[in-house]
Amino acid sequence: MLTTWAVGVHCDVKDLCDALRGCPWTCVVLSLSTAVAESNKLHTVLEALTIQPYELPDVSPYVPEDFPDILDEKLVLKITAKIFIVVAKCKVTRCDLQKYVFDGDDAQSRPCFTTAALFLEATRQKFGQISVGIVDMRGPTGIAVGPSQSEDAAALANWIQKDKIAVATGFWGNDPQFVTDFAIKAHAVFEHPLFQGVHDVYRSRGPVAHPTWYLFFSYYKRIHWKDCLYARIPEQWEIGDDIMGEMVQDYELPRWDMNETGSAFIHNLQSLKMMKVDWTKWIPHVFQTCVWIGSPMPSYSSQVKNKGKGDKGKGDKDKGKGKGRTSDMFQAVDHYRYREWPHSRR
Repeated sequence: MLTTWAVGVHCDVKDLCDALRGCPWTCVVLSLSTAVAESNKLHTVLEALTIQPYELPDVSPYVPEDFPDILDEKLVLKITAKIFIVVAKCKVTRCDLQKYVFDGDDAQSRPCFTTAALFLEATRQKFGQISVGIVDMRGPTGIAVGPSQSEDAAALANWIQKDKIAVATGFWGNDPQFVTDFAIKAHAVFEHPLFQGVHDVYRSRGPVAHPTWYLFFSYYKRIHWKDCLYARIPEQWEIGDDIMGEMVQDYELPRWDMNETGSAFIHNLQSLKMMKVDWTKWIPHVFQTCVWIGSPMPSYSSQVKNKGKGDKGKGDKDKGKGKGRTSDMFQAVDHYRYREWPHSRR
């Protein structure tokens, strides 16, 4: 459902657009490495894809003709100078953004955080809306800053509670103590973030993880992730020095006391499952952290099958009828077919 991609400076922008076009995820959070300058082609293309439907009549000066056209099925939104999100229109009917920045002269050197309220197509999900928090510890400018201030953790915790954030991701930087303090103040569940790790064969540092991990703040039923702890990088696979340089070692990961009490104001997220690394779906110089959230609705064939079983009940012909939501599903599909895709750019 959600995935965060750390994108390196040497990533081929055409390969990235092609991967995004065929990506099945509901929302992709792109975190450009600090080495990606605004003059970089990667940044220029993403910026053009962001503003094209609303401010520019044509993206041809920025995006060559042979680039995959991802705007037919995806919407690209800019969060900070280094973070973009790509939303699947077929799975999200609306996306509302609310951006926050600190006041004062030092606002440019303090964290930036944004709420992305995703209204989901409910035919295959048991909950219709989820609020995703997107954090960038590099601030609005995307430039690495110094040590975080203690009041920043409290401000982020207040934001989590105020906007009823269910999950937060983004770029968390290399200050694990700050993330630990924030997690405790915000009552994050579990005992550490859900992260994707690899064995650092380049610098011989052992198990490392990229700080684009996930923190959750709601109740859940189960967590599946032990098979995804630390993947082995295939030979001759390129992740990039800039991405590897941002990774933190296992002993540096944020950790706190086990907490199973989520916020009562956020719906239960059911299952949280880290997806196992499939290198055939990765591209060089991109590091992915993928997590499945929720419990899917049964497919149409399963609903028909269960409905048929229910019709075999004896006695009253209405007794034991299947409880499939096929009629609701068809209504939702027909309604969506004629609906324009609204958006909010605050």
